Amino acid sequence: MVRASLLLRQRPRAPDRIRAFVLGLSHHSGGFVRSRFGGSPTLEYTYLAVETLARLEELEAIGEPSLREQAERCP
Repeated sequence: MVRASLLLRQRPRAPDRIRAFVLGLSHHSGGFVRSRFGGSPTLEYTYLAVETLARLEELEAIGEPSLREQAERCP
């Protein structure tokens, strides 16, 4: 979802919720896990989490309104 938003150069509807979800997957020993119910952190899931967080930052820098926001402004 975040990757598609970046390709479309549109902010996702709830970037704060996405960020909170991803950060909720962080493991106390470092890295990120696949599920909020536990597991061992892996390089793959850590990469995906960091990539997602970085893309969210890129989208915030764009600052363009989402398609929904644009539609709401139309008469």
